[in-house]
Amino acid sequence: PPTGLPRPLNGAKITVRVAGFTEDTPIYYTSPSQLAGVIPARTPAGDGTVTVTYKGVATTAYPLHVTPAALCFNT
Repeated sequence: PPTGLPRPLNGAKITVRVAGFTEDTPIYYTSPSQLAGVIPARTPAGDGTVTVTYKGVATTAYPLHVTPAALCFNT
């Protein structure tokens, strides 16, 4: 059976594109107005885009900057 966080979740999907790397990210949670994903560690550092798709309809690609390491808290 699969382990870890799902991709997609509740009809939503988050796609990250950086320097030729494209992947649907695991989703931590969804709500009617928010969603949170985890960018995979193998994602290269640099500028890219993130797109959210919900029930087959994609948002505009938004700018994203990936750093080699970052600390994040979820409270």
